[in-house]
Amino acid sequence: LMFLSRVLTRAAPALKAQRAGLHCSSRLLMPVNTVAVPTMGDSITEGTVVDIPSAVGTYVNEDDVVVVLETDKVSVDVRATEAGVITEIMGDLDDVVEVGQDLYKIDTDAAAPEGGGGGGEEKKEEESVAASAPAAAAPPPAAAAPPPPAAKAPPP
Repeated sequence: LMFLSRVLTRAAPALKAQRAGLHCSSRLLMPVNTVAVPTMGDSITEGTVVDIPSAVGTYVNEDDVVVVLETDKVSVDVRATEAGVITEIMGDLDDVVEVGQDLYKIDTDAAAPEGGGGGGEEKKEEESVAASAPAAAAPPPAAAAPPPPAAKAPPP
C-alpha cells in the first residue's frame, strides 16, 4: 500500500497538468496553447481563412502572422502571441470561422531552430530588403561618351 501511495503522489502533478491542457512526457511538461479567433469588430461574428503563412511544424516568433482572416469589412492578421511551434491549425483555406472558435495550437516550450528561427513577416521583410539592396548599391551605368566633334571642312 505504501508503494501505491508513492506512485500516485508522483503521478499527481502530471495528472493535474494534463487536465490544465499541458501535454505530459516522461521528461517534461510541454504547454500547448490554443489561440482562438479574435474579435474583428463590433458587428463581425465570423471571417474566412484566406491565407496560412505559418504551416504546422513551423517555428514562429512572437508577432509572426499565423493565419489571415478576411470579412466583408476588414482583413485581420492573426499573430502568434508567443514564440513556439505551430502544432495544429483548425481550419483550411476558405473555411469560415467564428469569433471565439479555436483557430490554432502552439507549443511554447519548443526550442527555436538554429539561426533564430521564425518565419513570418520579419524574415520576408529581410529577404525583400536583401533583394533590393544590391540594386540600390550598384553604381549607375556610365553614360556613353559624346561622339567626337566632326572635322570641319576647309573654307572655300
